[in-house]
Amino acid sequence: MMDINNIPDHPVVQNMMGTGTPDGELATEHICPKCGEYCDFFYLDMDKEIVGCENCIAMYDAEDYYLEHEENDDREE
Repeated sequence: MMDINNIPDHPVVQNMMGTGTPDGELATEHICPKCGEYCDFFYLDMDKEIVGCENCIAMYDAEDYYLEHEENDDREE
């Protein structure tokens, strides 16, 4: 009689548990050409050139940007 506790996992399950990929190969790590950090996403400009990644680019609210610059314009006058 077969012992249910000694049944090995399917090779795909073993690979997923060991490496996180079904084929057993380690996932490639992408490095940002601008900041040199490991990243998941690159951000491109309109010419499809890399301008940064999620580590080195910050998002800024457009409304806050315009309000801040309007205040600075009023102070200069």
